Amino acid sequence: MSRSPELQMKDVAFNFQKHGHNRASAVAYAELAKSLKSDPAVWTGLGAALAREEAQLWAAKSLLRGLSIAEGTPFASPCRNWLNIIAEQTDLTDVGPLADEEIDPLLAEIDSDPEAFLKGVAAFEEDDQIKAVEGMVASRNPRFLPVILNGVRGAYGKFARREALRDIKNFGDTPEIRAALAELAVDPDAKKFQPFLGKALNAIDPEWAAQFGEI
Repeated sequence: MSRSPELQMKDVAFNFQKHGHNRASAVAYAELAKSLKSDPAVWTGLGAALAREEAQLWAAKSLLRGLSIAEGTPFASPCRNWLNIIAEQTDLTDVGPLADEEIDPLLAEIDSDPEAFLKGVAAFEEDDQIKAVEGMVASRNPRFLPVILNGVRGAYGKFARREALRDIKNFGDTPEIRAALAELAVDPDAKKFQPFLGKALNAIDPEWAAQFGEI
């Protein structure tokens, strides 16, 4: 049984942090927080990533949100520990838990490096790169499109390439997607990625796909 995109992306967010790519981890966790609002692991991971990025107030707000739902779970103690560390440097007297409507302003502030996800996934082992592509393509989130395009181009190996091709239709029709698919369609190894490549081309536009003939 396949795992939900949210569970897949929790692993990706954790791996970003494990490899020291805290900005990418924070963005991934913040996106997850929109749907997994009652998951203390998400808020704890978000707070820890933000703290490591020295975004102390955002970190504290995330950790306070996590602490409010973490009692009786393994995440209560990490939330408290991080809050204690932050409180040594920052006055948290008037700081409250992060509200749902603050997630987008948080993302607008921290998602400032267009290369963050690419650098993060590049640091993963190949198996984790495959899982990252699988989770990102299933998420349908346009923030992750650069990684998906890199997957189509073969940056993470043939298995990740197949995962990217399988569901790239989730991202619609963009010039970047067309360019990546066209590049693969004329590659001598294109046949190795059938039927996924053919389906991806036709999902974009059957008439456009016809120019590449039978692959």
